[in-house]
Amino acid sequence: MNTQPNVEERPRHELTERLTAVMNAVVKCLETELKPFRLNASQFAILKACLATEGTPVTITTLSGTLAMDAPRISREVHTLYLRGLIKRQRHTTDRRVVLLTMTEEGADLASRIVNSVNRRNERLLVGITDAERDSFHSIMDKIMSNRAAMD
Repeated sequence: MNTQPNVEERPRHELTERLTAVMNAVVKCLETELKPFRLNASQFAILKACLATEGTPVTITTLSGTLAMDAPRISREVHTLYLRGLIKRQRHTTDRRVVLLTMTEEGADLASRIVNSVNRRNERLLVGITDAERDSFHSIMDKIMSNRAAMD
């Protein structure tokens, strides 16, 4: 028995509920993928962002903007990653307040393996969704994020 309402029956104001349901489903899949590596979603996002810099040091402030995550949370997660030997920290040479982050070889290897695994799982989540639908979905998400930024 299908309990999902017909598209025409769904109220247009259920944005929060629908996005929350989708987010929870995706995060649950991500957490399942990350559990064997003893990482949470925030830590994975930090590792993935650092991996994307290809060895160029990044600051917590930069990560905060890139990941839409507050700096104190990133600092806590970076500390855990540092203790596990996945990220290196060093002070900026001219501004000692700034901490530069780079991945260790172990961190880069782990992040690469996890990215591939997560990408395979994401593809399974997107089965039956056309490239055009994916593009539209990304465009809509970008617009929502842009609208949210304009609200500040």
